Amino acid sequence: TWPAAVVVLPGDAARALTRAWVYTALGRAERHLSVVHGVEQALPRAVAEVPVTERTTRLRTLLRALTPPPAQG
Repeated sequence: TWPAAVVVLPGDAARALTRAWVYTALGRAERHLSVVHGVEQALPRAVAEVPVTERTTRLRTLLRALTPPPAQG
Protein backbone atom coordinates (compact mmCIF):
# COMPACT_ATOMS: atom_id res chain seq x y z
CA THR A 1 0.00 0.00 0.00
CA TRP A 2 0.92 3.65 -0.40
CA PRO A 3 0.27 6.66 1.85
CA ALA A 4 -1.53 8.35 -1.05
CA ALA A 5 -2.69 7.22 -4.47
CA VAL A 6 -4.04 8.89 -7.58
CA VAL A 7 -6.14 6.63 -9.79
CA VAL A 8 -6.55 7.97 -13.32
CA LEU A 9 -9.32 6.43 -15.42
CA PRO A 10 -9.06 7.82 -18.96
CA GLY A 11 -12.07 7.53 -21.24
CA ASP A 12 -10.45 4.95 -23.49
CA ALA A 13 -9.97 2.62 -20.50
CA ALA A 14 -13.70 2.25 -19.85
CA ARG A 15 -13.94 -1.20 -21.44
CA ALA A 16 -10.94 -2.50 -19.49
CA LEU A 17 -12.30 -1.54 -16.07
CA THR A 18 -13.54 -4.38 -13.92
CA ARG A 19 -14.81 -4.50 -10.37
CA ALA A 20 -11.67 -6.37 -9.27
CA TRP A 21 -9.39 -3.81 -10.93
CA VAL A 22 -11.22 -0.90 -9.26
CA TYR A 23 -11.13 -2.64 -5.87
CA THR A 24 -7.39 -3.24 -6.21
CA ALA A 25 -6.62 0.28 -7.42
CA LEU A 26 -8.69 2.05 -4.76
CA GLY A 27 -7.42 -0.21 -2.00
CA ARG A 28 -3.81 0.90 -2.45
CA ALA A 29 -4.17 4.23 -0.62
CA GLU A 30 -3.71 4.29 3.15
CA ARG A 31 -4.61 7.91 3.92
CA HIS A 32 -5.48 9.80 0.74
CA LEU A 33 -7.10 8.77 -2.52
CA SER A 34 -7.79 10.91 -5.58
CA VAL A 35 -9.78 9.53 -8.49
CA VAL A 36 -9.72 11.24 -11.87
CA HIS A 37 -12.07 9.80 -14.46
CA GLY A 38 -13.02 10.88 -17.95
CA VAL A 39 -16.08 8.79 -18.74
CA GLU A 40 -19.12 9.44 -16.59
CA GLN A 41 -20.48 5.90 -16.30
CA ALA A 42 -17.29 3.82 -16.54
CA LEU A 43 -16.55 3.74 -12.81
CA PRO A 44 -20.14 3.09 -11.61
CA ARG A 45 -20.55 0.43 -14.30
CA ALA A 46 -17.35 -1.35 -13.27
CA VAL A 47 -18.28 -1.28 -9.57
CA ALA A 48 -21.81 -2.56 -10.23
CA GLU A 49 -20.50 -5.39 -12.40
CA VAL A 50 -21.29 -8.86 -11.10
CA PRO A 51 -18.59 -11.39 -11.97
CA VAL A 52 -19.84 -13.93 -14.50
CA THR A 53 -17.74 -16.79 -13.24
CA GLU A 54 -17.10 -17.77 -9.66
CA ARG A 55 -13.53 -17.36 -8.54
CA THR A 56 -11.65 -20.56 -7.88
CA THR A 57 -9.63 -20.41 -4.69
CA ARG A 58 -8.32 -22.83 -2.09
CA LEU A 59 -9.61 -20.73 0.80
CA ARG A 60 -12.50 -23.04 1.73
CA THR A 61 -10.20 -26.08 1.75
CA LEU A 62 -7.56 -24.30 3.82
CA LEU A 63 -10.12 -23.10 6.37
CA ARG A 64 -11.58 -26.59 6.73
CA ALA A 65 -8.11 -27.95 7.43
CA LEU A 66 -7.63 -25.37 10.20
CA THR A 67 -11.05 -25.78 11.81
CA PRO A 68 -11.51 -28.66 14.26
CA PRO A 69 -14.58 -30.83 13.72
CA PRO A 70 -17.63 -29.93 15.84
CA ALA A 71 -17.82 -31.59 19.24
CA GLN A 72 -20.29 -34.43 19.41
CA GLY A 73 -22.22 -34.86 22.54
